[in-house]
Amino acid sequence: MPPPVAGGRIGRDELWPILFGLACATLAQLSLLWDISWHMSIGRDTFATPPHLGLYLGGGLPGVGFGALVLHTSFFGSPSVRDRSVRVWGLRGPLGVWVAIWGSVAMLVAAPFDAWWHVNYGVDLKAASPPHVVLLLGLAATHLGAGLLAAAAINRSVGGGTGLLGSLLSYSMGIMLLVSALFGIDTGGPAHMHSPIFYVSAAAAFPVWLVGATTARSRWPATSAALWYTGLRLLMTWVLPLFAATPRLEPVYVSITHMVPPGLPFLLVVPAIAFDLMNRRSTGRDAWCSALALGPVFVVMLAVVQWPFAELLMRPVARGWLLAADNFPYNLPQATYTAQHWFIPWSGRLVPAWLAFLAAVPVAVCSAQVGLWLRAYLRRIQR
Repeated sequence: MPPPVAGGRIGRDELWPILFGLACATLAQLSLLWDISWHMSIGRDTFATPPHLGLYLGGGLPGVGFGALVLHTSFFGSPSVRDRSVRVWGLRGPLGVWVAIWGSVAMLVAAPFDAWWHVNYGVDLKAASPPHVVLLLGLAATHLGAGLLAAAAINRSVGGGTGLLGSLLSYSMGIMLLVSALFGIDTGGPAHMHSPIFYVSAAAAFPVWLVGATTARSRWPATSAALWYTGLRLLMTWVLPLFAATPRLEPVYVSITHMVPPGLPFLLVVPAIAFDLMNRRSTGRDAWCSALALGPVFVVMLAVVQWPFAELLMRPVARGWLLAADNFPYNLPQATYTAQHWFIPWSGRLVPAWLAFLAAVPVAVCSAQVGLWLRAYLRRIQR
């Protein structure tokens, strides 16, 4: 096991892979949001669209850069560098590097599969197609690799979780929040924010990364992760409409003159603040006891702010550049609830709405528990 570094300092050979991985993750996520906007504004006219190129560049560069790092560590690395690496197929590299390389390979597989899928099953069929799922899983792996590198560096240093390394780890968890928002949650706009499905989906996707952010021993790690998620999402929501766009695919139900932004971020900052405050008072109790407290807190705190915020987004005052509540895809029929600024009613016949809402609590508990397991693992890894 490599010895700890006094004072929380980190060498360049440890810092640059983390920064490189997070830079690639940022490029990939901004390109992914751009790609969503492209589909909403123009349509998937070709495979080699600019956001696709940015997306695959951000996902493919970790495979190239980290692959070179593995070769250098394996054949030219110093004993101290080799000590903080793991061996795979006779080659050596940090665990986070191997995870990121796996993600890049998955994305390379998903790219031609996605092109084939669109040719055979529809140009703009749906977001949850098999190649898209493989793509998102690969992206998540490349992003998580940078977080693993930061966590290992924190554990090898003294006080590293309260300075630069802690901030980098929180940023990586913010990137993971962006990824999670795309797994079936970030669709439908405000119209679905009074639906039990929205809160159940959010309860499954977000607590794990907010709890994982508390691996950093700073004062507000989960809040920092939520703020990074919010800032990156707001950046794309406010910048994309500045560029002109015209639909290229039929049918066209909405007149589009500019890029349609993917919408505002969810108000995760509020439950993140609650998580940070609860983390300070944690006394090392059983993990499930902590999860049983974190789960209901997440659901309640998110509902307290997101429910009335959705009401605001349905009003005419929100239909502008700032809140972007009137930016609809070009192929959205005008008769839909979303286009009419109406909330989608609950259609469950066997399960009443209130019982469906309550289902979000045990889901959030399980997600928080996974986050606690993740945090425990991140606080142990050294390589």
